[in-house]
Amino acid sequence: MFRQIPEEQQIREFLDAYREVVVESLTPIAHLDRPDFLCRRENGDDVGVEVTIVTRQPHESFFEDAINGIRTMDVDEAVARIFDQVQRKDALRKTPGWHLPENCILLLSIPDCPLSDLADVLIPEDYQENGFEEIWIADHTEIEEYGCKPRAKSAAGGGRKVSHLCGGERT
Repeated sequence: MFRQIPEEQQIREFLDAYREVVVESLTPIAHLDRPDFLCRRENGDDVGVEVTIVTRQPHESFFEDAINGIRTMDVDEAVARIFDQVQRKDALRKTPGWHLPENCILLLSIPDCPLSDLADVLIPEDYQENGFEEIWIADHTEIEEYGCKPRAKSAAGGGRKVSHLCGGERT
């Protein structure tokens, strides 16, 4: 179980982390629908940012937690769901009405599997064949469903809560 994080909060956290990791600022310009946000790079280029969540269904996570004591998604399941979500969002990116389809960042919010568990199993090459300029993963496993105490600590990337999966010239 987890608490839904508003997109506005996710984009603020992502933009702060992006500035820290990439040493480049993205300035939010508009909250859209497809993609979720329009931002401007320091060089003046506009870029879309699509925010999406990767998790188990609420009924799955409730029963796994309540009955089996399993609080996070299995790593193999998380990797499969990440891949499926990238494919699904890439297909949507190609549909009419999507702003900046060739210049868009995908931000995957994962409240159900620590980034530290995924760091060694996600293979960036598996995600190169899509149209997103960059793909980022935000670790939200520390946010409890009612905003109470942290559920897990992530040590991935020196404690970072965001990780670049592929695209661009990022390290």
